[in-house]
Amino acid sequence: MNAPFTRFHQTLADYAHEHDNMDDEELYKYDNFERLKPLMPKKGSTVGTTTIIPTQDTDEKLVFFDTQGESLYTNPPDPNVPVIDHGLDEEKPWAFRKTNYNQAVIYNAFTRDPWSALKERTAPWWGQKLAAPAFYRDAKYAKFLTQWATRVDFEALKMRHAAELVPGDLAQRDRMKAEVQEFLARDKQSR
Repeated sequence: MNAPFTRFHQTLADYAHEHDNMDDEELYKYDNFERLKPLMPKKGSTVGTTTIIPTQDTDEKLVFFDTQGESLYTNPPDPNVPVIDHGLDEEKPWAFRKTNYNQAVIYNAFTRDPWSALKERTAPWWGQKLAAPAFYRDAKYAKFLTQWATRVDFEALKMRHAAELVPGDLAQRDRMKAEVQEFLARDKQSR
């Protein structure tokens, strides 16, 4: 077989000096869509990408990679640059799943599998950073506990809805939807 890309081919030994720079040239180059170019970060201002909103409202499953398959370790930040916590992730305790139309999906797991739903934790997803001493503040911990209590109340509302559920009753569905929207509106006003 006379293919230079086969393992242990003679050309690899004869022209070894040509193989040390083989990755200097791009084989493929992808360009972004024109409508995304104005929204792209400036060159050198960012390292990697991440999902701003968590992809799932669960603390049971670790979502390590973002939508492009990158993580903190594929493009690690410069260790000499300080990490600044703006606290934007602490504003809302919810991390509802989104549809393709950017609408929040509030799923009631108690209607399908109450046993598994009872085993899930209801703590706000941003509370994980409080384990790091650099991010912990008493005020943040108090906010975390307040949001956790709100989420527990919301789970109690969903349990009540699951217990009263009559499949196919559209009036009941609309009433329950209105209750959920009212609960979320009250929570938004109280913050």
